[in-house]
Amino acid sequence: MANSPLTPAVIWAAGQAAKVAIRRSTNPRVGAPIEDVIERGTRYLLKQVGAGGLAAHSEGAAEMGPVSREAAAAYWQAVAQRDWGVYVVVGQMGSGKSAVCAMLAQIIEQYQGKPSLWLGPDQRVLDTLALSAESLSRDDLVERMESGAIHGTTVVIEDAMRHFSAWTAHTPATQALHEFLAVGCRKQGNVCILNTQSAAIVAKHVLPTAVYCKRPHMAAADEERGGQLARSKRAERAFDLLGSEAEEKRYVWVEDPMQRFRGLVIVPLVPRWSEAFSRAT
Repeated sequence: MANSPLTPAVIWAAGQAAKVAIRRSTNPRVGAPIEDVIERGTRYLLKQVGAGGLAAHSEGAAEMGPVSREAAAAYWQAVAQRDWGVYVVVGQMGSGKSAVCAMLAQIIEQYQGKPSLWLGPDQRVLDTLALSAESLSRDDLVERMESGAIHGTTVVIEDAMRHFSAWTAHTPATQALHEFLAVGCRKQGNVCILNTQSAAIVAKHVLPTAVYCKRPHMAAADEERGGQLARSKRAERAFDLLGSEAEEKRYVWVEDPMQRFRGLVIVPLVPRWSEAFSRAT
């Protein structure tokens, strides 16, 4: 069995197929524990056959460590040059999500000249950053989204779970957001950045361009399902290797299907950034 080069791939594929079957045949709360058992069993079998390829590439300590500064700079440059995108920044309170949002808004403005609209921080707080940024209320943002008035702009929604959630999916406001994410961003050259403690609640009907994970909220295992739960677990393993909370705030775990990129990446802080911004939002 160990001599067959196809064995690890077959084991991995069978595990993924089993998880998909479980996901389709039962509800998430029942399915998630079963999926976890399947995942553990798959890893055990891969280890038994000496599979260093797939398992080590996605889960090994070397791949969980920070990428080089050159690779990080190249990744952020590629993101800044995209015409549009939907980005979810997820993690527990105080983990550094706002710094990621500000950095994304900054590099997009630098490369494309796109100003930013922010729901969350007031204008006084935004003025502390070197950004062309406007603060607005939830009602103002919804009105602009509904009227199609947002073009060539970065929209940042801080604490998105508080303003839009799966529990309010039937309301006109949340439907306007979903329409903006699904159509308005791509057709009108906009970028939307959703900052949230739980991607499952805020982005249930959204397929993000990329997800940026900080250390997950302690209740994430009860809220996140499927792909986001797996992403949060990978992020947590990566942050465990850094060894300190101060170091963790300097990095973000990136999963970007468009770039085929996954890794722990340093976050360059915007000019005049301070922790006071994060605490005030």
